[in-house]
Amino acid sequence: AGSLDAMREELALIRKRGYSVTRNEVDEGMVGVAAPVVVSGRSMLGSLSLVVRGSDIDPQQEKRLILLVTGTARLLTDELSGE
Repeated sequence: AGSLDAMREELALIRKRGYSVTRNEVDEGMVGVAAPVVVSGRSMLGSLSLVVRGSDIDPQQEKRLILLVTGTARLLTDELSGE
């Protein structure tokens, strides 16, 4: 049950923050940036993610990738919601 609670806490944090950044979780040396795509009145429909080599980005570039992914996920959400 502890791992389920930890997962719920992590998902709540991602929902609040609006994005997730992972390092080395799927592939060694890779950084993933993801943002949820949510349709109004429904739960999360999916997510938009971008994966790059960690050695290719610095903290400033990571911030830009977060803005790119979250902005694009918002556009997808708007389109799918008919807004």
